[in-house]
Amino acid sequence: MDNYKTRKDGITTYRVGKDYRKNELSLEDGGYTVCVTYKNGYIKEYENVKYPERYIQYVKTSDEYIQEKIVKVWIKDSE
Repeated sequence: MDNYKTRKDGITTYRVGKDYRKNELSLEDGGYTVCVTYKNGYIKEYENVKYPERYIQYVKTSDEYIQEKIVKVWIKDSE
């Protein structure tokens, strides 16, 4: 699916396109959607994540997380 953004209830959500993904598995259909909420209020959605727990751990070691720019990481529809 292509990149696009939506706005609902004052929150902007960006769906990250395949062109920006690093893992080859994310190019294949299937898996989970992992969402990352940033301090400034927007959300990025990563579709086709095959190992969501590993991806979440990866995000939690990123500079953005360490610098507290990321406030929440979760698997969509699992809250």
